[in-house]
Amino acid sequence: MKGATGFVPVSDKDPEFESGLLLEEIGGLTLILRTLLAAQRSGCSRIVVVADVSEETIEKLKKATVDRRLRSEVEWVEFNKDSFDGDQLPGEEFVRIPANCVFDSGTLRDFDLPRSGRAAVFGESGIVTCGEGIAGDVDPEVILDETRWKEQITQWREVGNVDEVAEPSYWHRVGSRADLKVALEKIYGSLHDNEGGLEGILDHLISRRFSLPLTKLFARTPLTPNLISVLGFLIGLVSLYCFTLAGYAPKLIGALLLQFSSFIDHVDGEIARLKFQQSRFGGILEMTLDQILHILLMLSIGIGVSRDLNNTVYIWLGAACLFGALMACIFVMINQLYETRILGLVTDAHEEVVESQTRFSKLVETFGTREFSYYLILVAALNLLPLLLWVFAFGSQVFWLILAFFYVKEHLLK
Repeated sequence: MKGATGFVPVSDKDPEFESGLLLEEIGGLTLILRTLLAAQRSGCSRIVVVADVSEETIEKLKKATVDRRLRSEVEWVEFNKDSFDGDQLPGEEFVRIPANCVFDSGTLRDFDLPRSGRAAVFGESGIVTCGEGIAGDVDPEVILDETRWKEQITQWREVGNVDEVAEPSYWHRVGSRADLKVALEKIYGSLHDNEGGLEGILDHLISRRFSLPLTKLFARTPLTPNLISVLGFLIGLVSLYCFTLAGYAPKLIGALLLQFSSFIDHVDGEIARLKFQQSRFGGILEMTLDQILHILLMLSIGIGVSRDLNNTVYIWLGAACLFGALMACIFVMINQLYETRILGLVTDAHEEVVESQTRFSKLVETFGTREFSYYLILVAALNLLPLLLWVFAFGSQVFWLILAFFYVKEHLLK
């Protein structure tokens, strides 16, 4: 729905709707701001809010939506039956989004507006897109009135002008304060989706279960995703220091701390999605800090193992691993910055999600996950870190050379 127009009705005449709830906070944002940000992330570059409420309420709602994260054009139209006409509709084609609906914006972003003369209904969520040729025939007052709007949808169904679309992966209509808690839990549940980032099976099944309680904790603080990324990085540095120490226990502690740092690494992305604080800078910052830890990890292990065995060859093996990791990380960064644009880094309504299908990208996505920290705990527990250094000293060189081969073949030799 890139570049679409969103129509957000606000009316106290709906028996299942109370405009005051739009000013209640849910996940660190007022409900009305969350709705507009979700509409923006769905691809709406223009959002028209038509309000049939008191002037005092309209002013409160406007104040609650003054936010730098909201970059789409937002128009506020006060409904007046005598003066409101079709010219004030958002255009020939639009998406109608209930102001009190919490929903998965990714579902709408991937959806194209229906062809002329048709409407698409997203299950029971209340979200409807109207194509050219059908939108202009609708009475504006009908669009504002929830009951009459449902009747209009029924009429369109009877003449076969409706495309039934699978509803968003999560949604909830907030009609009471009790619904706020239910909607928030659905939002938290949706955070398990990494939105296209590099994530393995263990990350999805285990890390997300540990990170979500941390996310709920951090959501109550003013910490931004970028500060949380830095916190995870500092924990990772402490982990690297533990690996450089002699002895079995420090290295096992280092492996456990690295895993905890990985949990924090999930939290920053979850907070960003929860509060619509995704940014290109934040994605690059998180990626860069992760790569720094990965590059220095094996060298730190090499220093610690050399102290255990009194053999400097392991420092050189660690240095070889560092070089291999550095080269591989360069290609990972190239892929994430230029090959793909995951939904987690899409912040503008006009931007598209780009998924690369090259073998180069597939290799990066297969081996670039954060699951290695789980295996490292096992290796440290079994006291097999010296063997790991030998394997990675050679394996990392093979990996980055394979990445280089496919990158040159698929991009430079075209």
